[in-house]
Amino acid sequence: MKSEIKSGIVLSYVFMAISMVMGLVYTPVMLDLIGQSEYGLYTLATSVIGYLTFLNLGLESALIKYSARYIAQGDVDGERRLGGSFLKLYSMLGAVALVIGVFVAFTLEPGMPFGFLAGKLTASETETLKILILLMTVNLALSFPLGVYGAAITAHEKFTFRKVISVIRELSMPVVVLLVLFFGAKTSIALVLIHVIFNVAVLLSDYVYARKKLGYKVKFGKMDKKVLREIANYSVFIFIGMVVDRISDATNSMVLGAVSGTVAVAVYGIAVQLNHYYLNFSSSIGSFFFPRIVSMSVKEASDKELSDLFIKVGRVQLFVISLICSGFIVFGHDFIRLWVGEEYMMAYYMIVILMVPTLISRSQSLGTQILLAKDKHKFRAIFYLVVVLADIAISIPLAMWFGQVGAGGAGVGASMSAALAGSAEVGDAVQKAAFLVNNGGAGLGAAIGTAAATIIGPVIVMNIYYKKVMHLDIGAYFKSTVPILLEVAVLTALGMVMNTFWRVDGWLILGAQVLIYLVVFLVTMYFISFNKYEKSLVGGVLGKLKRR
Repeated sequence: MKSEIKSGIVLSYVFMAISMVMGLVYTPVMLDLIGQSEYGLYTLATSVIGYLTFLNLGLESALIKYSARYIAQGDVDGERRLGGSFLKLYSMLGAVALVIGVFVAFTLEPGMPFGFLAGKLTASETETLKILILLMTVNLALSFPLGVYGAAITAHEKFTFRKVISVIRELSMPVVVLLVLFFGAKTSIALVLIHVIFNVAVLLSDYVYARKKLGYKVKFGKMDKKVLREIANYSVFIFIGMVVDRISDATNSMVLGAVSGTVAVAVYGIAVQLNHYYLNFSSSIGSFFFPRIVSMSVKEASDKELSDLFIKVGRVQLFVISLICSGFIVFGHDFIRLWVGEEYMMAYYMIVILMVPTLISRSQSLGTQILLAKDKHKFRAIFYLVVVLADIAISIPLAMWFGQVGAGGAGVGASMSAALAGSAEVGDAVQKAAFLVNNGGAGLGAAIGTAAATIIGPVIVMNIYYKKVMHLDIGAYFKSTVPILLEVAVLTALGMVMNTFWRVDGWLILGAQVLIYLVVFLVTMYFISFNKYEKSLVGGVLGKLKRR
């Protein structure tokens, strides 16, 4: 099982790296092939279907948790009955999703319930949107019942298979999409149809693996009412967490749209996109340990055992995310300039403000898995809702104030630019700076508000909760991780100094700088910060590479 976790984590990072590269390279090419209008329809349909995913109700986590519990207890019959109950429930939810999706698709015309979605669309675009929603609805409806088998694979800690399939899909699907779009129909319908085919293929592979390799079967029959009540109570707060995450994702964009305008939203959107990549990297490790923690809870593992795992995994997570955070602080400015242009440079400062406060909370993602395994996630779900509301309350005035400061700075910049009209270079530089401040000020305010809410909530309050209620040894955690953070700070400062003496005027030079920094960072960490366990992880990876 340990090898499965290690392989799963490595493949997870490979998958995320591929996803990030594809997002940066594949998306612009695909957008060029289908055009803005078709891509806009695709985005709109995706947003609509996104709300139907709430029908999951947080049940997937419950299925994994209680399946893992039955596995730990050696109760095969209980696991199969649970699978049967969830298969029936998911089939009903899939049917509900199908009915809702079909209803939405056929009521897009003006004057009908969902006509507002197509208010500015032509008749042809409305028809395309209808087909997209129907295809995505069928995909979602199938994902519910077939998802039972993927959850079973996770509960059995067979991570390698699913991650290999994910990597294959992530590599092959863009190639197929681009070939079809290039030689065939350049439409969003073709794009979505390929996505559906690949998704169904992945779901069927989960089904075959679970049945053939694990011998997994579902059994239809009555479930223990006590267990069903536990699952209901458990899932409702997972669902609240899902709603909070959706609100959190949309909050600052809505705030900026209200107080500043579309340009500020676009700049902040770049920051959010890159920050999401960072957050995905930071949270992937903890999820692999969820079945293990459930098993430990069933076997009544001591607080010390859980604390030791919390610290061990937390340190590994901190090494990964601090490398990403440090690297972005050093090279992010040049990366954004080369990727999307100087008009988005304020996104760099927004991302740094969003990243740094999460170093602690994101390295503690295993704490969330411990809360879920011990049914202590109610506090977190409700508290995070309070944090999101606080984020909104802080971000709105800060966005307004920074936006006003930015507008004032732009006015001063325009005056200076006019006064320096005789010096073209200086005047142009002042004008660019004024533009950046004007369109990035509100976004900076929103980012600062989110960072403040993060420090107060997930960092300070949750660590108190971990210590007082969950009895995790938070003092030992900080004693083990603070030296790492100090070392990262020194390396970051040295990297920024290096960057000032080496001008970046293309991707090749940026890549060389990143590679040098990566080697220096890893070597320094290995010899100064890594303990025996962490060195053994590196040795294991290098050993496998040599054997191949």
